[in-house]
Amino acid sequence: MCGQDKTFVAFEPIIMANIDSIPDRDLTHIMYAYGIRNLGNPELHAAFENRLEKMADSLDYPGMFNAVYYLLFRESANEVIWRKIVANVTAREDILPLIFYKPFKCSKLWLRHKFPEWNLEDYVDKFYNAERYFNVTKFDDNYEQDQTYAAFKAFLTGHCFVFPAVFCTVENLFNLHYVWHDHKIAINYHLNKYTKSSDN
Repeated sequence: MCGQDKTFVAFEPIIMANIDSIPDRDLTHIMYAYGIRNLGNPELHAAFENRLEKMADSLDYPGMFNAVYYLLFRESANEVIWRKIVANVTAREDILPLIFYKPFKCSKLWLRHKFPEWNLEDYVDKFYNAERYFNVTKFDDNYEQDQTYAAFKAFLTGHCFVFPAVFCTVENLFNLHYVWHDHKIAINYHLNKYTKSSDN
């Protein structure tokens, strides 16, 4: 959803008045939009979570894609919703499409952290087909193809006297460009040519 922050503020009373009649998938798009922008009053997010508790076990993959991202953006530890999403995914017979894969992979890390006692084996098994085709290491080539990355490493080592590992892949989910594992510190160095025009 596009718009300025004030647009989303203006939409809140309309959403609150109609939250029970908005179709499930449409509501997950709205939730995603508010979650990624970190907007919305606590009452709105409480209403989102109440509705999500009712529909989480019946969402399709596009709806769960939005809902999972929303929960991650909000750092939600709502066990009822998470359990319904995990059960929904494990019960599905269709394959998780690659285009919707990333938030589910992120959710595995989040759920491992928040609910270490949960058995996520069946949930993670549903990622198998998408995982075969999702390869974040393809971005490692950027380090070899652009001298700017090497120049920045030379700056770090030659001027700052710090010696990072470069382009480390984490869980086949994302890359960290310059990493100091012992200190749990990383720098991601994004070049303008790899960013969206709206980010410049």
